[in-house]
Amino acid sequence: MAHDDPVVCTVRFFVATVFVSCVLLAAGCSSDAEGTRVELVEFLRVLNAWAPADGAAAGAIERVLATQFVDDAEVRHQVTELSARVSAHLAKVAAYHPRSPEVAALYTRYRGAWEQLSGGCAEIEAGLDQGVPERLAGGREALEAWADSLASMARDTRRLAERVGVDPRMELDAPPAPRT
Repeated sequence: MAHDDPVVCTVRFFVATVFVSCVLLAAGCSSDAEGTRVELVEFLRVLNAWAPADGAAAGAIERVLATQFVDDAEVRHQVTELSARVSAHLAKVAAYHPRSPEVAALYTRYRGAWEQLSGGCAEIEAGLDQGVPERLAGGREALEAWADSLASMARDTRRLAERVGVDPRMELDAPPAPRT
Protein backbone atom coordinates (compact mmCIF):
# COMPACT_ATOMS: atom_id res chain seq x y z
CA MET A 1 0.00 0.00 0.00
CA ALA A 2 1.73 3.06 -1.23
CA HIS A 3 0.91 6.54 0.02
CA ASP A 4 0.30 7.55 -3.55
CA ASP A 5 -2.69 5.22 -3.92
CA PRO A 6 -5.48 7.45 -5.29
CA VAL A 7 -8.18 5.67 -3.28
CA VAL A 8 -6.30 6.15 -0.02
CA CYS A 9 -5.62 9.80 -0.87
CA THR A 10 -9.28 10.36 -1.71
CA VAL A 11 -10.44 8.72 1.53
CA ARG A 12 -7.95 10.72 3.58
CA PHE A 13 -8.99 13.92 1.83
CA PHE A 14 -12.67 13.10 2.48
CA VAL A 15 -12.03 12.33 6.17
CA ALA A 16 -9.98 15.51 6.56
CA THR A 17 -12.72 17.54 4.85
CA VAL A 18 -15.41 16.08 7.09
CA PHE A 19 -13.26 16.71 10.18
CA VAL A 20 -12.54 20.32 9.24
CA SER A 21 -16.23 20.86 8.41
CA CYS A 22 -17.26 19.50 11.81
CA VAL A 23 -14.74 21.71 13.59
CA LEU A 24 -15.94 24.78 11.69
CA LEU A 25 -19.57 23.87 12.31
CA ALA A 26 -18.92 23.42 16.03
CA ALA A 27 -17.16 26.77 16.17
CA GLY A 28 -20.04 28.37 14.31
CA CYS A 29 -22.58 26.82 16.64
CA SER A 30 -20.62 28.01 19.63
CA SER A 31 -20.53 31.50 18.16
CA ASP A 32 -24.26 31.33 17.39
CA ALA A 33 -25.01 30.14 20.92
CA GLU A 34 -22.95 32.97 22.40
CA GLY A 35 -24.67 35.47 20.09
CA THR A 36 -28.06 34.11 21.15
CA ARG A 37 -27.02 34.30 24.80
CA VAL A 38 -25.92 37.93 24.49
CA GLU A 39 -29.04 38.86 22.54
CA LEU A 40 -31.27 37.06 25.03
CA VAL A 41 -29.75 39.03 27.91
CA GLU A 42 -30.51 42.25 26.00
CA PHE A 43 -34.06 41.03 25.26
CA LEU A 44 -34.64 40.20 28.93
CA ARG A 45 -33.61 43.74 29.84
CA VAL A 46 -35.96 45.14 27.20
CA LEU A 47 -38.81 42.95 28.49
CA ASN A 48 -38.05 44.18 31.99
CA ALA A 49 -38.29 47.78 30.77
CA TRP A 50 -41.60 46.94 29.07
CA ALA A 51 -43.02 45.22 32.18
CA PRO A 52 -44.84 48.34 33.45
CA ALA A 53 -46.77 48.51 30.17
CA ASP A 54 -47.63 44.82 30.53
CA GLY A 55 -48.88 45.43 34.07
CA ALA A 56 -50.91 48.50 33.10
CA ALA A 57 -52.54 46.61 30.22
CA ALA A 58 -53.36 43.66 32.47
CA GLY A 59 -55.02 46.01 34.96
CA ALA A 60 -57.02 47.74 32.24
CA ILE A 61 -58.15 44.40 30.80
CA GLU A 62 -59.22 43.31 34.26
CA ARG A 63 -61.30 46.49 34.64
CA VAL A 64 -62.91 46.01 31.22
CA LEU A 65 -63.78 42.39 31.93
CA ALA A 66 -65.07 43.28 35.43
CA THR A 67 -67.82 45.42 33.88
CA GLN A 68 -69.14 42.29 32.14
CA PHE A 69 -69.94 44.71 29.30
CA VAL A 70 -73.02 45.94 31.18
CA ASP A 71 -71.95 49.59 31.40
CA ASP A 72 -71.21 50.59 27.80
CA ALA A 73 -69.91 54.02 28.77
CA GLU A 74 -67.42 52.59 31.26
CA VAL A 75 -66.32 49.87 28.84
CA ARG A 76 -65.81 52.49 26.11
CA HIS A 77 -63.81 54.69 28.51
CA GLN A 78 -61.58 51.81 29.64
CA VAL A 79 -61.06 50.47 26.12
CA THR A 80 -60.27 53.92 24.70
CA GLU A 81 -57.61 54.43 27.36
CA LEU A 82 -56.27 50.92 26.87
CA SER A 83 -56.17 51.37 23.10
CA ALA A 84 -54.08 54.55 23.46
CA ARG A 85 -51.64 52.76 25.80
CA VAL A 86 -51.42 49.80 23.45
CA SER A 87 -50.63 52.04 20.48
CA ALA A 88 -47.92 53.87 22.41
CA HIS A 89 -46.40 50.60 23.58
CA LEU A 90 -46.48 49.09 20.09
CA ALA A 91 -44.49 52.09 18.85
CA LYS A 92 -41.80 51.33 21.47
CA VAL A 93 -41.90 47.62 20.65
CA ALA A 94 -41.45 48.34 16.93
CA ALA A 95 -38.20 50.19 17.67
CA TYR A 96 -36.54 46.99 18.95
CA HIS A 97 -34.80 44.88 16.31
CA PRO A 98 -33.48 41.51 17.48
CA ARG A 99 -30.78 39.87 15.40
CA SER A 100 -30.71 36.22 16.44
CA PRO A 101 -33.45 34.03 14.97
CA GLU A 102 -34.45 32.53 18.33
CA VAL A 103 -34.81 35.89 20.08
CA ALA A 104 -36.51 37.32 17.00
CA ALA A 105 -39.11 34.54 17.20
CA LEU A 106 -39.82 35.38 20.86
CA TYR A 107 -39.99 39.09 20.06
CA THR A 108 -42.40 38.42 17.19
CA ARG A 109 -44.70 36.55 19.55
CA TYR A 110 -44.55 39.39 22.09
CA ARG A 111 -45.32 41.97 19.41
CA GLY A 112 -48.06 39.73 18.02
CA ALA A 113 -49.75 39.51 21.43
CA TRP A 114 -49.84 43.31 21.63
CA GLU A 115 -51.13 43.58 18.06
CA GLN A 116 -53.85 41.09 18.97
CA LEU A 117 -54.71 43.24 21.99
CA SER A 118 -54.92 46.30 19.73
CA GLY A 119 -57.25 44.41 17.40
CA GLY A 120 -59.36 43.34 20.38
CA CYS A 121 -59.75 46.95 21.48
CA ALA A 122 -60.81 47.92 17.96
CA GLU A 123 -63.35 45.08 17.89
CA ILE A 124 -64.88 46.17 21.20
CA GLU A 125 -65.10 49.78 20.05
CA ALA A 126 -66.71 48.69 16.78
CA GLY A 127 -69.08 46.38 18.64
CA LEU A 128 -70.17 49.25 20.88
CA ASP A 129 -70.51 51.65 17.94
CA GLN A 130 -72.50 49.21 15.82
CA GLY A 131 -74.34 47.37 18.60
CA VAL A 132 -72.97 44.02 17.39
CA PRO A 133 -72.56 41.53 20.26
CA GLU A 134 -70.39 39.21 18.13
CA ARG A 135 -67.76 41.93 17.74
CA LEU A 136 -67.84 42.58 21.49
CA ALA A 137 -67.33 38.85 22.07
CA GLY A 138 -64.45 38.72 19.60
CA GLY A 139 -62.82 41.70 21.26
CA ARG A 140 -63.23 40.15 24.67
CA GLU A 141 -61.62 36.92 23.44
CA ALA A 142 -58.65 38.91 22.12
CA LEU A 143 -58.25 40.68 25.46
CA GLU A 144 -58.32 37.38 27.32
CA ALA A 145 -55.91 35.74 24.84
CA TRP A 146 -53.31 38.49 25.31
CA ALA A 147 -52.25 37.27 28.76
CA ASP A 148 -52.10 33.65 27.57
CA SER A 149 -49.90 34.66 24.64
CA LEU A 150 -47.49 36.55 26.89
CA ALA A 151 -47.37 33.67 29.38
CA SER A 152 -46.55 31.20 26.61
CA MET A 153 -43.82 33.47 25.25
CA ALA A 154 -42.41 33.88 28.77
CA ARG A 155 -42.25 30.09 29.24
CA ASP A 156 -40.38 29.69 25.96
CA THR A 157 -38.06 32.57 26.87
CA ARG A 158 -37.26 30.78 30.13
CA ARG A 159 -36.56 27.54 28.22
CA LEU A 160 -34.19 29.34 25.85
CA ALA A 161 -32.47 31.00 28.81
CA GLU A 162 -31.91 27.62 30.44
CA ARG A 163 -30.60 26.16 27.18
CA VAL A 164 -28.04 28.93 26.56
CA GLY A 165 -27.05 29.32 30.23
CA VAL A 166 -28.71 32.60 31.13
CA ASP A 167 -30.07 33.19 34.62
CA PRO A 168 -32.61 36.01 34.12
CA ARG A 169 -32.49 37.02 37.79
CA MET A 170 -28.74 37.53 37.67
CA GLU A 171 -28.73 39.26 34.30
CA LEU A 172 -31.40 41.76 35.29
CA ASP A 173 -29.45 42.72 38.41
CA ALA A 174 -26.22 43.29 36.47
CA PRO A 175 -25.53 46.61 34.76
CA PRO A 176 -26.03 46.49 31.00
CA ALA A 177 -22.99 45.72 28.92
CA PRO A 178 -21.79 48.57 26.71
CA ARG A 179 -22.98 48.28 23.10
CA THR A 180 -20.25 48.08 20.52
